[in-house]
Amino acid sequence: MKRLTLVLPAADRGQSAYAAWRRLVLRLPVPFPLSLLVDARSMRAYSELFLFLFTVKRVQMELHGAWASQMERARPDEQRARLLPVWRLRAHMAFLIDNLQYYLQVDVLDAQWQVLSRAAADAEDFEVLAAAHEAGLAVLSARCFLQAGSVSSALHQIFQLCLSLCRMIEHADAGLRNPIAWEAQAQTIRNEFGRQTAFLLAFLSNVSSPQASPHLGQLLLRLNFNRDCGMLQAGGVAP
Repeated sequence: MKRLTLVLPAADRGQSAYAAWRRLVLRLPVPFPLSLLVDARSMRAYSELFLFLFTVKRVQMELHGAWASQMERARPDEQRARLLPVWRLRAHMAFLIDNLQYYLQVDVLDAQWQVLSRAAADAEDFEVLAAAHEAGLAVLSARCFLQAGSVSSALHQIFQLCLSLCRMIEHADAGLRNPIAWEAQAQTIRNEFGRQTAFLLAFLSNVSSPQASPHLGQLLLRLNFNRDCGMLQAGGVAP
């Protein structure tokens, strides 16, 4: 099988870096006879899944990297006091993204791989295998919220807020020279993060049930562990 490649088209004029990254395309030439199973439509679906999973992992790494960079240096007490609300917000963001990443890896990808593996082992003809592959791909897309436009939009808003906070932390020294603007920017991110997270939790609460959507129930349970996200629903992360 030929090598997998990633293609990042040139960004349009005025396009944000985040929007440019969302244009990343997965390319993998599929030889015959595997191409009968993984056709062009399937590859587009896989590319869309990859891009979403790649974004989640990128945001997760940025959040943990931002914290690691802060732990590498000592700061005066006055600076630490001003940074503490931002550090707390980063911790809430990391909690959300870490649990989302775990859900995607364990409850979605690993679970569906087991289902498809069993179906492939039991399939007696190509049509049965093709139907199992198509069904599995549809489940992956649905459980990654790619078919729920409002949820997908909220998640991407959350991802962008996380990256914005990471940039604030990265340039903290410059930001602290103008503490009023710094704190106003942090408050804006905090409020919007609280709003988008409240929407996400409300969606999960409305659609998850132990019988119909056990995977969503697990995600909601993790996000509400020790009511960590409860105060987000109250209108933002407390400083």
